[in-house]
Amino acid sequence: MREHASTPHPQALEQTRHRGRIETGTVYEQTVEIEDDAGQRLRLRRVELQLDHATEEGDTTIWILTNLSASQFTLRRIARVYRQRWQIESLFQRLKSVLHSEVTSLGHPRVALLAFGMAVLSYNILSLLRSAVWSAHELHTSDIELSSYFFACESARTMPA
Repeated sequence: MREHASTPHPQALEQTRHRGRIETGTVYEQTVEIEDDAGQRLRLRRVELQLDHATEEGDTTIWILTNLSASQFTLRRIARVYRQRWQIESLFQRLKSVLHSEVTSLGHPRVALLAFGMAVLSYNILSLLRSAVWSAHELHTSDIELSSYFFACESARTMPA
């Protein structure tokens, strides 16, 4: 679970310890306790990921609370999995905003599911086109990044439905 300002703040049981780096930043660990709804104390690991680059929201640090076993889930693995989850959430946000996939007038679940499926298909086509442009113009050798929003707008303008 990600620790936000609105979530209960756990009590630190030890100092934060440096645990290494992953592709996106530096990983730290700390043992903490939190009280559950029944008043029981729950011991957790707090994974702190200090990002090399801020998120779209401007966050430079992400805290994750977990009860996953340290022997089965390393801190680096937890941080990587969380970052992958964030990429998926970003995909859905782009689907919603760029492709206008959230249509409030679609009250019937099957119609909404069809519309969402069409939005996912459209996103895949958009990704394919972006990759083709990126490759054709050899953008991998530059710092230029293609905007999904402007790419979708330009596609819609030049290829009306």
